[in-house]
Amino acid sequence: MKNIIMTIMVGLFLIGTACSANAEVLLPGALNVAPSGAAAPAGTYVTSITDPFTGTDITNTVYYTGTLTETVLKNTTGMLFEYSFSNNISSKDAITQLATLNYSGYTVSADALMVGGQAGTPSVNGMDRSNGNGDVVTFGWLDNPVNPGQSSGNFWIQTNAPSYQNGSTQLLGAGIASTSTDGPAGFVPSETPLATPEPATMSLLGMGLIGLVKARRQRSV
Repeated sequence: MKNIIMTIMVGLFLIGTACSANAEVLLPGALNVAPSGAAAPAGTYVTSITDPFTGTDITNTVYYTGTLTETVLKNTTGMLFEYSFSNNISSKDAITQLATLNYSGYTVSADALMVGGQAGTPSVNGMDRSNGNGDVVTFGWLDNPVNPGQSSGNFWIQTNAPSYQNGSTQLLGAGIASTSTDGPAGFVPSETPLATPEPATMSLLGMGLIGLVKARRQRSV
């Protein structure tokens, strides 16, 4: 009996360790979710966008300029959207948030690869999925903003959308900059996170079951 319990406990520990490296699932209404630093899933390249932006206020005062890059990939889960941006050294102010639209109705997992990243790369310290229905996904650098002359590092959003369409993304600080980007398309009426086990998790489950069978056989001898 002790062998069985130990086998199950070790299996659960290993599974929990493997899952901790996964992206953070963002449910509608989720606020200030800390990224884990997981790398983006693999996928097949579909398209990319490089779009200059200018952040202004209601008086048209320019606070920052820069360039946003988005890459769209397709994988077995759906569409993956990867982002990064730079704040020009000539800018007057920092960029503290990026918000991208049209995620209502889709499962969403997200993360930022550069957490505490390399020199000059601010780290994302919070991710939101707000507006009640989860339509807006936001990445925040509130404690460590992207200052003039800095880049954001890489961050990404995985969805179960089967396709993509034109959308928009905003960068926020003292001003607001709107850019043309792509977002998910092909409505999927589900907000339940996909529960397909990863290969590593399946392998650990198999090891646990094998150990359980061996322990039972030893007990019956």
